[in-house]
Amino acid sequence: MNIQISVVLWTVICFFVLLSILHNLLFTPMLSHLDKRKERILKAREKRKVDEGILEKLISNSRKMAKQLKERVRIETERKVSEEQVKNEVMLAKVKKEESEKMERYKLRLSEEKASLLSRIDEDSDYLAQIFVSGFVS
Repeated sequence: MNIQISVVLWTVICFFVLLSILHNLLFTPMLSHLDKRKERILKAREKRKVDEGILEKLISNSRKMAKQLKERVRIETERKVSEEQVKNEVMLAKVKKEESEKMERYKLRLSEEKASLLSRIDEDSDYLAQIFVSGFVS
């Protein structure tokens, strides 16, 4: 076995040519693609962090708005309830007044009827007394 320098030289030359071709056609585009992918991943992570911050602000704002809305609803409800209470109290006072007026009219009518009945009893008692006395006299 003997070593031929020309074969070794051509083998080394072919190896470097192949290495150069692979480097230009495969490794450089592949590394470029991997670098771009890494950049997209980093940008996506940064965007996610920014979006999470925005989302937290939106959630915080919506909670504040919900709290404010709840407070406004509570105040409005209390206002309406108090208005209704005032209306009911006014209506109750009106009904009480009407009822007391009716009671006064009934009392007046009753006293008039009582006076009428008493006068009628007086008249009838005089008549009955005359009949009674005439029954003893005859």
